Amino acid sequence: MFNYNHLYYFYVTARLGGVSNASKHLVISQPSLSAQIKTFEASIDRKLFEKNGRKMQLTKDGEQVYTYCRQMFEIAHHLANHLKSPEAQEKRRIHIGVTDQIERPFVADLLGDILQQGKDHINCILNVSSASEVELLQSLKTQKIDLFLTNSPLRVDNLNEVVSVRMPVALAISKELLRKNGYRKPPTIHELFKNDKIGLLLPSPDQRLRHEVDVYLRQKNLQKPILMESDILSVVARAVVDRGGCAFLPIPYIANELKLGLLKLIGPTDGLWKHSLSLISRKQIKYDPLFEEIKNNLLDLNRPLKT
Repeated sequence: MFNYNHLYYFYVTARLGGVSNASKHLVISQPSLSAQIKTFEASIDRKLFEKNGRKMQLTKDGEQVYTYCRQMFEIAHHLANHLKSPEAQEKRRIHIGVTDQIERPFVADLLGDILQQGKDHINCILNVSSASEVELLQSLKTQKIDLFLTNSPLRVDNLNEVVSVRMPVALAISKELLRKNGYRKPPTIHELFKNDKIGLLLPSPDQRLRHEVDVYLRQKNLQKPILMESDILSVVARAVVDRGGCAFLPIPYIANELKLGLLKLIGPTDGLWKHSLSLISRKQIKYDPLFEEIKNNLLDLNRPLKT
């Protein structure tokens, strides 16, 4: 019914993101690969790829065909792996996509805790990648990734919210900077904002956390000189530790700095507002014990921080 070479060529091209990478992997010329894909499209009377600038992306029909091809070739791979000796069998792979708006060291700690536990049922290889939310949603739909960690609300059909947590956000400042400015006891937020010697460090304007900060400042009618903006939250946190200024940050992102006594939180202990974090999967995905471990680690973020 199908030419399986055509199916496989299409599958590899879609998985590797274009003819150039796929031709190297398949060890055939680009013109030959392009011709094979066009022949496949003609045989099923469907257009599977379309140009988006210099990139090739899957059409809606392409996404559906890729989903079936991936299932087919992964089953073949699993069968081949099963027939190997136990020593030669490969570990299963779990692909996790993380939106580029989530703090990298935080993700490293989240997943590192699981790997360090050495549980027998977490015998897999983690593949972690970072990209924009739009790119990761596309990768989730086409089964290039298994899980998606995001700080945006879920508004997409056919996806499943494995878990959602709300992390408290607080105003953080270095204890040394407070002492340097003559504060013998922690000031209120309004008192701190009246001190023009202490500037504000912010996420860049395209960040969801920055939008939340701007809303809070407008609601409280607060203004302060801005010293720095960054789309890398670890840079913002590092600048706070180095006495560069103060910043609104999710408490779990600076948990280690708080435990070491480097930072002080200004305001209520349960945070000024809550910043959402959600773990998303496809509805049809096969359950894996690793999912439960990540879910439990995320749920731990709802517990009060012990300092």
